Amino acid sequence: LVIAGGISFAVMGDLGKNIVKRIKCALTGRYEKLSFSINTSVVISFTLFLLVSGTLLVYFFEHGNSLKGQPVHVQYLTAFFQSVSLRSAGFNTIPFASLAPATLFMMAMYMFVGGASGSTAGGIKVNTLAVIAASLRSSLKKQETVIIYNREVVRGTVIKAFSLLAFALATVCAGSFLLLATEKGNPLSLLFEVVAAFTTVGISSGITSSLTPAGKIIIIILM
Repeated sequence: LVIAGGISFAVMGDLGKNIVKRIKCALTGRYEKLSFSINTSVVISFTLFLLVSGTLLVYFFEHGNSLKGQPVHVQYLTAFFQSVSLRSAGFNTIPFASLAPATLFMMAMYMFVGGASGSTAGGIKVNTLAVIAASLRSSLKKQETVIIYNREVVRGTVIKAFSLLAFALATVCAGSFLLLATEKGNPLSLLFEVVAAFTTVGISSGITSSLTPAGKIIIIILM
């Protein structure tokens, strides 16, 4: 359900339409190629990549720390659940206060990306990340057009993606600076709080209740 909520209604509708088409073809003995929209292809591919990489990174950094002593299959399941929850739901099954610094920073990056456009997730959205990645790839190859799945992305969409990235980075930097000025906590934990608030994920490193009134107001404004 968390994954479904993070890929958007448009993608779920497109997937459902193609599943129905495949069932009809199977019943009638016909063959018809599935036709996913470019939005669905981008969201599904990037979501799978983020889920798998997030799972592996959480396990890698925490198997000897917060997951230590648990069976291997439980460690992987916990890491997978945390990877799923990071970009949308905000649930946690491990104490975030005991996480390694590398894990906290990695989680902040994944929260910053978030889910798909039109979904219940926050962040800058995987669609934005896909456009930015495609634009950078085109620049490295010295191509004049930005291509995603053999389709050209219009210049206006590219500009919007970089504008959104710039706004998000500026907001996170400003929020982090203000919290560093008002609070005495661990800088990485404060950054984590800022990103979690800005992306409305709903998780915390455990310091929210100890923030000063000024710090709590900053978090409220970020949300």
